[in-house]
Amino acid sequence: MSEGTYEYECMRAELLGIEKPSYDEFIAKKVENEAQLVEEENLDTENLKTVDHQEEGLKKVSGGLEELNVILQKTQGKLNRLKASCGSLTNLLRIKMGGKSSVETPLESEFDQPEESHIEPSLNDHASGDTVEDFDAKEDNKISARKNDLAKALDKDLSRLDTMIEKAENAQYSMSHQRKQMNKFLD
Repeated sequence: MSEGTYEYECMRAELLGIEKPSYDEFIAKKVENEAQLVEEENLDTENLKTVDHQEEGLKKVSGGLEELNVILQKTQGKLNRLKASCGSLTNLLRIKMGGKSSVETPLESEFDQPEESHIEPSLNDHASGDTVEDFDAKEDNKISARKNDLAKALDKDLSRLDTMIEKAENAQYSMSHQRKQMNKFLD
């Protein structure tokens, strides 16, 4: 006698000392449970589609942040070359003009941007080697597999968001540092 059958529910009620369910109540409850499972399956499917759509958007934003960081690195190199060639000339002109008696240092240490750390999400695959003959148990396995897929997709998106936040922080730091350097040139 397998779980989920009318006979099983009657035996269970008898053992627990509660009233046996009528056959109509049992069928109505089973239909309600099946409808709820179908609704959950549809909701999980919609959630997976949403996650896939958001993943595409995250890839675009991540690529844009990466491009911004590359541009900032190139700008930093140009600023360093400008400092090397014009820094001493500016100081020489100031000394010749008699404007300032103190000599500024023409070169600052080159701005080193920290390397990006690529965080790979850890995916734990749960494979069950048990052979399950009961239909309800198979449905539970399908539901848990869908839930695992959704959880994996969300973990992957969180890792991507962490990487994007790191790239954005690097870009913000680089822009701030370069702005300060340009202001020093203009002063």
